[in-house]
Amino acid sequence: MRTWLRWTCEPEFLDELEGDLTELYFRNEEKHGKSNAEWKFVWQVIRSFRFYRFKRITFKHYNIMLGNYFLVSLRHSRQHKVFSFVILFSLILGFTTCFYIALFIKNESSYDQFHTNRDNLYRVLKHDSSSDRSSAGLSSRYGSMLKSEFPDLKVCSFGNDPVKVGDADPVLIDDFFWTDASFFEMFSFPIIYGTTDALKNKNSIVLTRSLSEKLYGDVNPVGELLPTKIYDGDLELLMTVAAVLEDPPEKSHIQFKALGSIANAEDIYQEMIPYWGFSWLRTYALVQPDYLEQVNKSMKDVLVKNRGEESANQQIVFQPLKEVYLKSQHISGSKTAGDIRNVEIFFAIGMMVLIIAIFNYINLSTARTITRSNEVGLRKAIGANQGNVISQFLAESVFYCLIAAMSSVLLILFSYEIVEYSLNIRLSLAVIQTYELLIAFIGVLLVAVLAGIYPAFLMSRLHTTKTSQGNSGKNSSGTRKLLVIAQYSITVLLITISILVVRQYQFMKNYELGFDKEHLINIPVNDRKLQENISVFKSDILGLSGVQRATTTGETVPGAMQNTWSMDWQGNDSEEDIGIDIVGIDGDYFDVLGLEFTEGKAPEVEYSIDSGQTIALNETAMKLTGWEEIVGEQISVGGKTRTVSGVVQDYHITSLHEGINPIAYIISPSGFRVSPDNIIVKASTTNYEHLISDLEKLWKTHSTDPFEFSFVNDDLDMLYAKEQQFIRILNAFTVIAVFVALIGLFGLINFQSQQRSKEIGVRKVLGAGQFDLIRILSTDFMLLYVISLFVSIPAAIWLGTSWLDNYRIKVDFGSDIILISIFLGFIVSAGVLMSQVLKAAKVNPARILKGE
Repeated sequence: MRTWLRWTCEPEFLDELEGDLTELYFRNEEKHGKSNAEWKFVWQVIRSFRFYRFKRITFKHYNIMLGNYFLVSLRHSRQHKVFSFVILFSLILGFTTCFYIALFIKNESSYDQFHTNRDNLYRVLKHDSSSDRSSAGLSSRYGSMLKSEFPDLKVCSFGNDPVKVGDADPVLIDDFFWTDASFFEMFSFPIIYGTTDALKNKNSIVLTRSLSEKLYGDVNPVGELLPTKIYDGDLELLMTVAAVLEDPPEKSHIQFKALGSIANAEDIYQEMIPYWGFSWLRTYALVQPDYLEQVNKSMKDVLVKNRGEESANQQIVFQPLKEVYLKSQHISGSKTAGDIRNVEIFFAIGMMVLIIAIFNYINLSTARTITRSNEVGLRKAIGANQGNVISQFLAESVFYCLIAAMSSVLLILFSYEIVEYSLNIRLSLAVIQTYELLIAFIGVLLVAVLAGIYPAFLMSRLHTTKTSQGNSGKNSSGTRKLLVIAQYSITVLLITISILVVRQYQFMKNYELGFDKEHLINIPVNDRKLQENISVFKSDILGLSGVQRATTTGETVPGAMQNTWSMDWQGNDSEEDIGIDIVGIDGDYFDVLGLEFTEGKAPEVEYSIDSGQTIALNETAMKLTGWEEIVGEQISVGGKTRTVSGVVQDYHITSLHEGINPIAYIISPSGFRVSPDNIIVKASTTNYEHLISDLEKLWKTHSTDPFEFSFVNDDLDMLYAKEQQFIRILNAFTVIAVFVALIGLFGLINFQSQQRSKEIGVRKVLGAGQFDLIRILSTDFMLLYVISLFVSIPAAIWLGTSWLDNYRIKVDFGSDIILISIFLGFIVSAGVLMSQVLKAAKVNPARILKGE
């Protein structure tokens, strides 16, 4: 405080104040003791401030002084080009990385922010406390229960059903949803044509702008009759266009092409709606926070009242809308989802890169105290005080940071499209608001202060007598070593985590799924008429050259498991409603996928004979019953008693994130929700181009719909698209972080070589070889690297283990990963060390010592 007062107050006032307060302090110390005197002294200092006695620094004078500081910084940067390059380049990379990560985080966190009621909107989840699993899929009974039990709670449900609209040239709509009339009260999707009453009547349909323009052009279609073929129930309705909405924004986890009145769906599924296990809806609630507390308190009693004691392990959870996109990784039924863990990891990496850049600045600035001590001594000799010196070096830090920040912004503007393409991410600049630019500017200034404050105070404390004796750099060497250790630690930590993430992804990608995934082609059959004759189409496919086998199924492989029925059996003493996924198949399904039966056989093939009377279970479903033998036993599935024909081995039909659920395989005729609507072809050739061409020609003889197909291997890879994207981004930022650390290491070694050039020259004259010089110049850095391992390795093990805990199936975090990261860290560090040490060792000693 004394230094600050000297800098800001008039000298006469400060001398007078200091004398009076010192005398008063000693008096109080004699009368009341030292502790009391110190408190009174502080209070007297505060009371004695007179702002009119502060130095009057005019804006013009301050502006000239500030301009002089920046001018000196510019001259210094031109005189010391290597120093300036290292500092600027590392800061530019640090700021660019942070800005990109901030842009990524902003894009990821901006989902669903356009809704007016976003702060009071919640997704309703079903949570099973016994298995600690949550699901977004609910039956319509839950929505009805919430509406009847909590009148002040607005509820809206969505149920997906692919439909075809149009007459002459029907359009398939996969993203068609049945929903409530409360949709318009809860969500903020702008209406172009029509009113908010659009879904109150049966046979009403709401189109998005893109679909409306595809069907009707630019005209207002409200009131038009639109022929609609419903996927389930084999219905053809004449629906009235009641409204047209804007297409859902990209930053919305709710995506649709058209909406229909849920009253129609209640008629279609009237036989299934009474079942609590018919989980085909996603349900949302609009509720005020104070009322939500009441709902949560009474929810347990409400569940028992409506479902009985079987709800003992069940909970209803209200997930805030703002958390749906980023915090739904382990919630089944969540199709559009990011990952809050990735956001947190990238934020940490951004901070690490920026910290390394700051450490580079501090290291190089403190390393140059010797060469700049003469400058500081001269300034003090001509009247500069400690505050002036601090201001000069802080201004220099601000100068470098502002130049680096502006360069980073320009770099982002010119490169973000390339980054989007190479990393396969969407980075919209439109999400940036004015206040965020202000925060970024304040952040740059804060970085400048953090980077410059220690060197500034270190320089300001130098005395003219000490600078002439060459002792000015000793006090900073310990700090530099600690910062180098920190840089090494961060580098090894990031390398270790990157290797672990890549290893986990490769492990998941190559994991044995339990079925033969090679040479499988999936063909979705959305043509209703073709579905009725899908067995005929399958027979024609088997006649093609290059086709080994084929099967029909109600779920693709990999599948989303969209049909869950209730399951019960004799002796079941569980109070919880148990659900089982249903897959409609034909008799060739198991052979095409290479699945083996551990017990029994597949259900009967002929629909007319079986019609769902017999089923096959997977091993997980059998384990639920607790029976050691189950073939021939009867269990209730979907409210109907069925005979178990066999038990098939477990296999992963969904992502490895979700584990293996209990599954029942059933023979089902056309016209039902679980009926086969896909054909899986097992190819016997690798000439896929010719085979696909033959399949398309055959398709056109059966249907006017466009021919679609996909390879099962490609679909499996798509399950881990988020992991692939995460790996690309993580590796890119890790490379940048390591590069920034190496830049700082390069600068330090370069500077050290210059400082010890005379020592090197003398040693070479006395007979030292290159190996001796390499050992002398690199020993300190290698020792610091070894010390850093005691920090980085435990941290990497802890972080890596915590990250792996989020996966059901995971790779072993073995010692090989640690050894590889240590080796890579050593190699990249040693490479920079050797390049600079060898350069210094090759210098002719005569050129160095000729001036001595």
